[in-house]
Amino acid sequence: MATGTPPPDDLIGDTDQPPLAQPGPSAPADEVLERIADLAGCFAEGRYTPKDIQAVFARIEEAGGPHLVCAWAYWGERGFSGNSELYVEVDGELHHISPALYRWLRGHLDFPGRVETWACAPVTAQPTFVASAGFYNRVRTVQP
Repeated sequence: MATGTPPPDDLIGDTDQPPLAQPGPSAPADEVLERIADLAGCFAEGRYTPKDIQAVFARIEEAGGPHLVCAWAYWGERGFSGNSELYVEVDGELHHISPALYRWLRGHLDFPGRVETWACAPVTAQPTFVASAGFYNRVRTVQP
């Protein structure tokens, strides 16, 4: 399966915008962080597969965190490929992922920030997806 390379840290999230308040997780924030502590640095190599995304994002959501989405550039005969972007989905709308959460997943921070700060500003131009695989992987273009 193809892997995606996330964009540099400075391209994740809209750091000029304060995090948006989002509905509270189903578990208290401290419990969410405790339940997913072992995921710190899970994308440390800067590469991940759709299976990795599915496993990690499912764990975060099952622990009471928000719904995260990975938007892949292409789907073709070798599976997902091209650049990928990570988002938080709130009420069907994609939001930039907080830089702290992204850096924590990459192993660059010890703390991902408060759960309620993980969704930053809404994505200005909401992407259109032509396909999805699993609950957390979506694709923008299908190649023959």
